[in-house]
Amino acid sequence: MIIQLLRYRQCIDAVRDKSVETPRSFMWMTLALTLQAIPVGYFSSFAPEAAHLPVLYMVVATWLLLMHILYLKFVEEV
Repeated sequence: MIIQLLRYRQCIDAVRDKSVETPRSFMWMTLALTLQAIPVGYFSSFAPEAAHLPVLYMVVATWLLLMHILYLKFVEEV
């Protein structure tokens, strides 16, 4: 997941660089969000037991880190 987040951040940098056409970066951002949504859907539908809470916490922490990266990148731009 950390590799996905680093790649996501690189894609955001590529999108912010106006001199380069980067249609693939949007694809990578969508893929990163989709890959993060799959575990959330699994744990909410098929594994609601308390035994899976540590993994669910990890998924939530990853989402928060992703949102923090996005927030920092777009605040720096303004």
